[in-house]
Amino acid sequence: MKCPYCGTSYNAEDTICPSCGQPLSNAHYTPVNDNEPSGSKHAGRQGSAKKRKRRFLIILLILLLLTGGCIGGYFLYIHAITRRCEDAVHQIFSLAKSMDFSSVDPSYLPEALQENPNIRDYVRNYVNDSLEEYEVDGILERAGITIDTDELCNEVLQSAAYEITDVQTSYNRCTVFVHTENTDFSTLPEAISQEIEDNISSSSFWDSLQDIFSSIFSGHGHDGTDEEESNSDILASLYDDFRESAPTTETNGTIVFGIADGQWTLLSLDEDLFYSYYGLSALAE
Repeated sequence: MKCPYCGTSYNAEDTICPSCGQPLSNAHYTPVNDNEPSGSKHAGRQGSAKKRKRRFLIILLILLLLTGGCIGGYFLYIHAITRRCEDAVHQIFSLAKSMDFSSVDPSYLPEALQENPNIRDYVRNYVNDSLEEYEVDGILERAGITIDTDELCNEVLQSAAYEITDVQTSYNRCTVFVHTENTDFSTLPEAISQEIEDNISSSSFWDSLQDIFSSIFSGHGHDGTDEEESNSDILASLYDDFRESAPTTETNGTIVFGIADGQWTLLSLDEDLFYSYYGLSALAE
């Protein structure tokens, strides 16, 4: 047999001309597997695609669960840290009610409190020094009036207020925003001095002192029982009357907690928060 293209002879089993390379008319093509159904290859490819899709969906689901778990865990951690920091702030102001920071590491205290960790002693000294400075201590003594420091401190605490206004927390830092306020008890000695200077005028806010001071200026005295009762009544109403006209102290500040040496601790505290809370602006001077 000869190639119809170039005329070269070729064998019966040849499918391509050995000379020109053209396909010969007697070429036969045998299927790979005569017993395999015609659609089996397509079905096999389709089954493999379904398996790959199923594996992809499973992997995607696992990734979504892991991502959701990480996000949820982070927010749970942030929530827990926020609550712990809020509790720590409440503990700080619970300690503040004792008005004694002598047991606290001085490095954690504002500078003024480092110098005066016992607030009650500070108040006692401040009141005594102020009354002496205004030259009214002798008058009060002759009138039988004593400013009870412990009672004054109780009044300070009765008016003290604080509020957590906001908290901002990250994985290693928590900033608590706090508002504190109180009557400015630093102005109390000056108020006493002014009342005496005004000779207890009827227009003053401290009308409850009129009787006892009028006895001083008129030269009349009181017997022990009446004096004791009068002093008790005066001191009981003194602070209420004082608050009606006294200025107030208000401060917005922050208390910051963070990780130091591998553990959560107090990093900083705005000093003015305490001065405002106690109503003792003189502390900051």
